Amino acid sequence: MRTKFTLVINVILLAFIWLYPALYYADLPETIPVHFSGDGTPDGFGNRSIIWVEAGIATLLFGICTYVYFNPAKINLPEDFKKNTGAIRNFISLLCTGILLIFGWISYHTVQVATGNAAAFSMSPGIILGFLYVGIIGLLIYLGKANGSAEQNENTSN
Repeated sequence: MRTKFTLVINVILLAFIWLYPALYYADLPETIPVHFSGDGTPDGFGNRSIIWVEAGIATLLFGICTYVYFNPAKINLPEDFKKNTGAIRNFISLLCTGILLIFGWISYHTVQVATGNAAAFSMSPGIILGFLYVGIIGLLIYLGKANGSAEQNENTSN
C-alpha cells in the first residue's frame, strides 16, 4: 500500500517537473540560469530550452526506478537481500521520491530566478539532500535487519 502511495506521489512530482516549466516557458528569457554558486546566485547560463534536459533526466531516472521496482531480482544485490523484495521496493520507491523532489525543487527555482521572481536559488535542496542521505542509510539498516529477520524465520521454520 505504501509503495502505491509513493508511486502516485512520484507521478505527480514528475508531472510537476514537466508542467511547471511548460506553464512559464513563454515568460522565460532566452538565457536562463543553469548553474548556481554555493550562495544560490546564478553563475552559469544557457538557452531556455535546457530546462527540458532536466525534465528528461528526471524522467529517465523515474524510468530506471520503476524498472528496478518491478524487477528487483535484476539489480546487483547479495542473494540474501534479494529475498526481501518488499523492503527493496520500499527503498526504491522512497529513493525515487527523494530524487524527484530534488529535481522538482531545481525546476521550480530555476524558473523563479529566470523570470525574476527570486534573486537567488534557495539552498533548501541541501537540507533535502541531507534527509535523502540519512534516509538511504536508514533504509539500508532496515534492509539489513529485515533480511536478518527473514533468515531467522526461515531457519526456525526448517
